[in-house]
Amino acid sequence: MSQTIAAATPAAELADGVIVERIRGGDIGLYEILVRRHNQRLYRTIRAILRDDRDVEDVMQQAYVDAYTHLDQFRGTAKFATWLTRIAVNRASGAAWVSAGNSPSCRATPTPLSPSNTRPRQAWIRSTPCTGTS
Repeated sequence: MSQTIAAATPAAELADGVIVERIRGGDIGLYEILVRRHNQRLYRTIRAILRDDRDVEDVMQQAYVDAYTHLDQFRGTAKFATWLTRIAVNRASGAAWVSAGNSPSCRATPTPLSPSNTRPRQAWIRSTPCTGTS
């Protein structure tokens, strides 16, 4: 019955979750609705991390492509807007890291637990100092 209601409702009025399910079902044109619906929020979020408008636009595009490519991984346990924003923040953080002169490959690396290293956070992350060269 809910699919009958969803089919009769104009696409722009559908909830994000319903649109995602329809996109997964092959109605890829509906992705534009999600882009338009979340564009302002993503722009503001990314702009808070990056200062250059061109970088913001690049990261937005990358985030939308990533979200579309990995739409099958959206579990629906959070709102689609939250999931999309997290993708954008991760992309923006990576872009900020690189624009600060760091190598993309120079990030925190996992290290095994050892008897001398029992503090939980330090047990699995070791930050390595990075410079523009690696």
